Amino acid sequence: MHSVCYLLPDTVKSNHPACITYKTIHTTQPAYLNSVLEHYTPTRTLRSSDTNLLCVPRVRTCFGSRGFSVAAPTIWNSLPLDIRNSCSIASFRRQLKTFLFQTLAIFSAPPHPSTSDSASFSPTILCSL
Repeated sequence: MHSVCYLLPDTVKSNHPACITYKTIHTTQPAYLNSVLEHYTPTRTLRSSDTNLLCVPRVRTCFGSRGFSVAAPTIWNSLPLDIRNSCSIASFRRQLKTFLFQTLAIFSAPPHPSTSDSASFSPTILCSL
């Protein structure tokens, strides 16, 4: 648990796949990554038409799912709409970091303590366990 909390801020640096995807979508640079990403455009008018989603290509192997062309759209589409529609890279990184910390806290929160050991549980020290 401690190692995951320690490593989380490093994942929000400029080499995080979500940050690279944001830069590629908004600046169309680098060209070789921009050519791999395809925007989702439904054939009819749907509510998801303006949600800034990317198409996730189908792959046959687990190894193929690790490539940027599959991993980047999968990560991008899993982000909330307000994060995907950030106005700057600094705002995007800040919101992404908050989202990842909240996701980590949800999945790694200890079970609700019973009344007998409530004195040993400290909710304010979640990442130092």
